[in-house]
Amino acid sequence: MQTSSFLYDLFRHMSWADSVVWNSILGFAPAEKDTKIWNLLHHFLTIQQVYLSVWINEPVDIPEISKFDNLYALSKWGYEFNEKTFSFIDSLQEDKFNSPVILPWSTMAEHKLGKKLKPATLLDTMLEVISHSAYHRGQINIRFREIGGEPELVDFIMWVWLGKPKAEWLELAQ
Repeated sequence: MQTSSFLYDLFRHMSWADSVVWNSILGFAPAEKDTKIWNLLHHFLTIQQVYLSVWINEPVDIPEISKFDNLYALSKWGYEFNEKTFSFIDSLQEDKFNSPVILPWSTMAEHKLGKKLKPATLLDTMLEVISHSAYHRGQINIRFREIGGEPELVDFIMWVWLGKPKAEWLELAQ
């Protein structure tokens, strides 16, 4: 299996899992008022957007959380990330996955850790986004349960068992 094919599946799962979490939250009124949910979602999306900006060599432009009027507006930002990411993956040649990626915050990390960091490849950073997103989906689902919601199962194996469905984002025109 080529890297691009496997990676494409991992991002398809991530998109599906993100949409399942979003659809649960958007249909649950207490989430709209929950600051912790808002902050987790904004952070989760910020990291996705920052990495995508680095990959496509665009300036990093992250709106403050206060710029979003409601969770639908915030979820639209997540949906747009997914659309751009699939376009980016579709444009990649197999040899690009081993290209080095310079992350703007690596100097800060070197300073904090007190040592020189090893270079990261495009594939490394793409896997970081997938794993980081899974980590924060878990946090979001924990908080969702704490405020009375019942999170859906979004494990990779569940996605496989369901036939690898496409993400189904709620109507985002609201």
